[in-house]
Amino acid sequence: MTPELSIVIPWSNRPELGPTLQQNAGAFECLDAEVLVINCGGDRDTLERLAGDAPLRAPRIIEVPSGQFNKCLALNIGASLARGPRLLFLDTDIVISGAVLAGLVARTDARTFATIEWVLDSTAASRATELAHSTQTVELVWTNGRRMSFEFFRSRTADQARGGPGLISVWKEHFLTVEGMDSRLVRWGWEDLDLIIRLQAMTGARRVQFGDAIHLAHDDASRNLSGTTRQASLQRNMALCYANYERGDFLGTLSRDVAAHQGRLIEHEWCRIRSVPADSPL
Repeated sequence: MTPELSIVIPWSNRPELGPTLQQNAGAFECLDAEVLVINCGGDRDTLERLAGDAPLRAPRIIEVPSGQFNKCLALNIGASLARGPRLLFLDTDIVISGAVLAGLVARTDARTFATIEWVLDSTAASRATELAHSTQTVELVWTNGRRMSFEFFRSRTADQARGGPGLISVWKEHFLTVEGMDSRLVRWGWEDLDLIIRLQAMTGARRVQFGDAIHLAHDDASRNLSGTTRQASLQRNMALCYANYERGDFLGTLSRDVAAHQGRLIEHEWCRIRSVPADSPL
C-alpha cells in the first residue's frame, strides 16, 4: 500500500538519530508513514545500530556513495526513492509530535507547502519579556517588475525558539517540478530558503507555518562546516543562489544527482541489503 507520507532524514555519523527515531516512532506510525534514512558519508555499522534500536517498523536505509556529507544530495536521492505523494524532510536531531505531523500533512497539497513554525532547543530556558517574537523578511524584485517576499529568520523572544524552514512538508510533484534541492550548496546554510524561494517561483504554492518541534541541542562540532564558520558557509551558498536568481534559474540538481548515482545506491531493509535497481523510477 502506498504511504500517505514519505519522511526523508539525511544522516552522517550523528548519534542523535537513535533517540529521535525512538521518540518519533509514535508520530511516524500514526500516519503509517514510510521513513527513509539517507546515509551520505556516514559509517554503515553505526547507522545500522542506531536504526536497529528504534521501536518502529524498520526504516529504509539508503547508502549514497559519497566521500562527505551533502544534505541536498541526500534529500534528492531520498525523494527520488520515496513512495508517498508528500515528502517531509526532517533533520536527525528533531523530535516531532503526531499532532504536528498530521497538521503538516493536512496543510500540504497542490496549493500549499508547510514548514515548522517554531523549533525549540532541548536546553532552552524561558525568561520574562514583553516582546513576543521578531521576524526578518526579504523581498526580491526583478527588472520585469516581478516581486517575491520570503521570511529570512524568526525568533520567539521568551524561549529563543526559531523558525524551521528546512523542516518542510511538500507535494512530491512540486519538489520534482523545481528539480529538488541544489547539491552545489555544500556545508551549511541557505539550502532550505532556496527551496522555498524556488517553490514559490515555479509552482505558485503558498508557504504556511504550523506547529512546534524540539531540537536536541548540540554545538557546532556536529555541523558539516569543514573548517569554516556558519556565517562564511551561509554567505557562500547564498551568493551562489542569488547568482541563479539573477539569471532566472530556479532549478535544483535532482535529475543530475539521480543520474550520477544510478545503479550505485544500496538499500537496507530490515537485516537484508540489496542494490537499488538502476532503472528505479523517480
